[in-house]
This record gives sequence, C-alpha cells and structure tokens, in this order.
Amino acid sequence: MRRDRLFLFDIRDACEKVARYTEGRSYEEFSSDEVLFDAVIRNIQNIGEAVRCLPPETRSLRTDIEWNRIVGLRHLLVHHYFGVDEEIVWDLARNRCPELLAAVLEMLAMLPDEPTA
Repeated sequence: MRRDRLFLFDIRDACEKVARYTEGRSYEEFSSDEVLFDAVIRNIQNIGEAVRCLPPETRSLRTDIEWNRIVGLRHLLVHHYFGVDEEIVWDLARNRCPELLAAVLEMLAMLPDEPTA
C-alpha cells in the first residue's frame, strides 16, 4: 500500500501541472481549448482520487480543507463529465488548486520522512 506521503506527492504534482497548464491563459483560451480542458479535468480527478486514499488522521492535519468535497468533485467529474461547468473548473484551477498545493506542502513538512529500505 502506498504511504500517506506518496498520496500527498500525487496531489502536489497534479496541482503543479494544473498551474503550469493554465499559467498565462485566459478563461476564453481555457474554455476553447479542448485538450487543455481535458488535461485540467484529468488532474483534478487525480487529486480527488489521492485525497480519497488519504486516511482521516492525515486529513486531520488540515481541518480547514474540505476533503470530502474534493472527493465528491472527483466522483462528479468521473461520472458526469459532460455536465461539467467550465467556469467552475477554471475557478478550481486558478484559485482552489494553488490553495490546496500550499496546504499539501505544509502537510508534507509536518510528516516524518519515511525510512529508506
């Protein structure tokens, strides 16, 4: 089983990709670029899946994060993809992912390093 740190690394990596993909882009560019939109959606799904795997004790390090809503969003994106609002995804990409990234980096700093085998 993957350890908590690895799930946090997955969240970090996906947030960083979303930031790179949307950096310097306008909402109009984002909403008209099918590949960009799909890439952002995929990484938000990855974030939700990694959050789903985080145990409650790790989530409790940051009680201000709405962990259950992140997982719920993942389910929505996977199962109702064609009904996704582009403006909501844009807001998530540009505002919520950076907030989550900052929180995850703080959490990683709180967790002890894993011993190497």
